[in-house]
Amino acid sequence: MKYGPIIQLLFGSFPVIVASSVQMPREFLKNHGAVLSMRPRTASGKYTTYDSSDMLWSPDGPYWRQARKMFRTELFSARRMESY
Repeated sequence: MKYGPIIQLLFGSFPVIVASSVQMPREFLKNHGAVLSMRPRTASGKYTTYDSSDMLWSPDGPYWRQARKMFRTELFSARRMESY
């Protein structure tokens, strides 16, 4: 590891963290998953995803959990996947 186990890069004005081992993301997601799941609100999200209210862009909370449950039981069920 030339630079260390964690590197922070800037993609434009957005900071991005790069982990060089498999264990680092596991630790981050286990301990800080709710904080890391928040996505920045952008103009594209406002206009293409109904003001950032779809499952991908909505913040973690009761609405997101309900949307995830609907996707899992309706859209990604075994019966539906077989029909694709």
